[in-house]
Amino acid sequence: YALAVGTAPRKNIDRIISAVEKFRDINETNLALIITGMKSKLANKSWVFSLGYVPNNLRPALYSGAEVLVFPSLYEGFGLPILEAFACKTPVVTSNLGSLKEVAGDAAVLVNPNKVSSIVDGLEKIIKNRKASEKYIKKGVKRVKKYGWEIVAKDTLKIYSEGKNT
Repeated sequence: YALAVGTAPRKNIDRIISAVEKFRDINETNLALIITGMKSKLANKSWVFSLGYVPNNLRPALYSGAEVLVFPSLYEGFGLPILEAFACKTPVVTSNLGSLKEVAGDAAVLVNPNKVSSIVDGLEKIIKNRKASEKYIKKGVKRVKKYGWEIVAKDTLKIYSEGKNT
């Protein structure tokens, strides 16, 4: 299955559903889409599952079981699901805009979130090419280490220290 996190309009769920549907048709596959977040009727498709809120203790299993995290949001303040996926060794397809491309760096497939065809291409890069998928997983595991609390605390302290000298 592909995993999508969040149902707010900025999460781009309609395009994600369209992209997964197109990917399924092109590749004659039975890839399912699991969506977490506010439980709602998102699509009348037998392969789309809306789980609603998933507690923190269950999220690692959900990420770990996914073929890919599909997270082409139109905008985000940060993009924590990308790091959660990296930590669970799940490859990521995300937006090439704003904070998401900064968080993901070169450890994810970056796509144009406004184009279904771009999201489909991103899915194909991950799901159809095991070698590429493994490469992104390795980069993701490495990248997530840059965001540990200890590192953030040291960087914050450094910024405060530098401010005192001016």
